[in-house]
Amino acid sequence: MQQLKNELDNLYNDLNILHQSPMHNCSHRHTCWAEVEEERRENCDWGMYSPFIGSNYDAGRVLALGINMNGFGDADAEDKLAKLAIDEIMLGRVRTFAKSGYRGSLFWHRLLSYSALLLRAVRIIPTPTDRPYPPKEELKSALDYIAVTNSIKCAPSGKNSQPLPAMWLHCPQHILLREVEILRPRFIVVLGVYNYLWVKDLFQASNEVRQGEISLSFGRRADASVSIIGIPHPSSSQGTSLRRMDELEQLLDKLDLQIIG
Repeated sequence: MQQLKNELDNLYNDLNILHQSPMHNCSHRHTCWAEVEEERRENCDWGMYSPFIGSNYDAGRVLALGINMNGFGDADAEDKLAKLAIDEIMLGRVRTFAKSGYRGSLFWHRLLSYSALLLRAVRIIPTPTDRPYPPKEELKSALDYIAVTNSIKCAPSGKNSQPLPAMWLHCPQHILLREVEILRPRFIVVLGVYNYLWVKDLFQASNEVRQGEISLSFGRRADASVSIIGIPHPSSSQGTSLRRMDELEQLLDKLDLQIIG
């Protein structure tokens, strides 16, 4: 894990995207931030963050992708979020980071649930005979086998940090693609339909199969194959439903483990 972190740090240095410098010092800043209103630039002085990488990531090689950090970020931001989220999940909370005026987020619970179902399918995590939704202990175990980051590294303040079109156009190609070359995932679990379309195109994925709202396509990273799973974002109406877990499990069963890379 530390070797991967070092390789990623070297990548960010090569791209001149440093942990201690604002992300809008990136080489694409003039294009990506050109249409960002001045008030949305405020509080965006955080730097590049590294992906969370589980202690057994090399055995699972599942990379989970959100959209962006929604204004939260420093060098260890993903590591901090992963620790906080799993601590709350182990307390029995499905929605994490709830506070006054905010119900909390399903993001980490769903991300870990989908990852656990995938890890079951490739026989890294045992499949219970009664096949329930993954319990909290299984979610904690799944965290060890995955990495977590986002497709877009910038997060303009306000409007739920919604990225601008230019950010979608440049950021995955500029940073995410290179991160993936280092992380070498076999599977990429993408949360967000629009996010999935961009990632699918990034890795020239084809031969898509679907089960309900779940999509799976097959792409290439460097000289290896990668399976890309698209699931509605947990913040959307389609992404909150537990049916998404049923559909993913059905899709993995239907493929009879042909997706192993």
